[in-house]
Amino acid sequence: MDFKFSTQCELPFVLNLPDGPYRVALNQNNAYTITISNQLFSLNFTSNNKKYTAFGSIEQISTQLNIPEDEVAHAATKLRTVTNYSWGEKLDIVNLPQLTISLNECMQSELLRHDRKDLIGDNLQISTQREIDILTTEQLLDFETFQRQKLYARQSIPQASDRFLSALNRLIRWYMALINDPFVEEVGFHQLGATSTLGIQFAATVDGKMLESAPFVGKAPSILKSPWRPITDEIAATIQKHLDSASEPDFAAVLLRRAEHSIEITAFRNAIAEAATALEIAVARAIRRGMIKQGKSENDITSELGKTKSRFPQRAEDALRHWCGKGVLELDPVLWAQIRADRASHRNAIVHSDLEPLESETREITARFRKMAEMIFHL
Repeated sequence: MDFKFSTQCELPFVLNLPDGPYRVALNQNNAYTITISNQLFSLNFTSNNKKYTAFGSIEQISTQLNIPEDEVAHAATKLRTVTNYSWGEKLDIVNLPQLTISLNECMQSELLRHDRKDLIGDNLQISTQREIDILTTEQLLDFETFQRQKLYARQSIPQASDRFLSALNRLIRWYMALINDPFVEEVGFHQLGATSTLGIQFAATVDGKMLESAPFVGKAPSILKSPWRPITDEIAATIQKHLDSASEPDFAAVLLRRAEHSIEITAFRNAIAEAATALEIAVARAIRRGMIKQGKSENDITSELGKTKSRFPQRAEDALRHWCGKGVLELDPVLWAQIRADRASHRNAIVHSDLEPLESETREITARFRKMAEMIFHL
């Protein structure tokens, strides 16, 4: 079996590079050829009452849809830089993954893919069984093989998308370092979800037959065009109340959100720095609140914080306990031990070096900083 795969995405900016292939080595053993094009278009069209989008050059879209090129040029939308990585694999049937659902469930999925409105409830069960029953033994085996091929293709999507992003961001980093272009940044699914490809467009064929063609974005909010998180009237009124006043939100809380956003756009170093700073601000503000409650002056507060300006662990353990009744050791000693280790290995070591933290460890570290900061907010 001859599998062909491709990953493609429109960037949220333009790379001022010549069109063509760029070989990107991720390490000594792995290199990927990314093709850059600044001459592609998209065209929305309807077929059988379903909406589709065609991607390609004016000539390619014209040929694909059998529409004159001048009409395509008039209706199509020019895309920003589009990047593509394609590869092939040879696979024996014995190496295909086994199905984790029944053939009946596979057939149901195939029927539902055609958007049949009549296939609900018992009608779906009856139609599914009828489609299975009319297949010969050989056809049933072919259907099972096809479903296993599709499963293999789908299982390839996350890893292929991660490889594509890694190679793409390495290319972008070199571009950022050598080209005076402030409008370019490393990308993640968060940014790609807002482009015409709705993330990374993944396509797979086997022996020339289409298996899968769909966008992969990893998370839904990036591509949704309507509110996705329910907000109560009370919260909306609270937001309006704060907007009407001259107050600003707690900057530590803002930094924690910035840290989460930085992870989504693959700025992992920034995420750790923002989360660590948020915790430091949360501790300082808690001490300030505690001292104000005890009638201390602004000079007293400034003097007290100055004593531990370069000794954050002492401030979080001792000063916080003295002025607020509880320090970080009383709040969660195990979590605090992890945070001290995180500060040494990442906040201090990585932030001040050229090392790049992994996404998984960045998520874990920022989550620990957030958890402690939120406990301190309530002191």
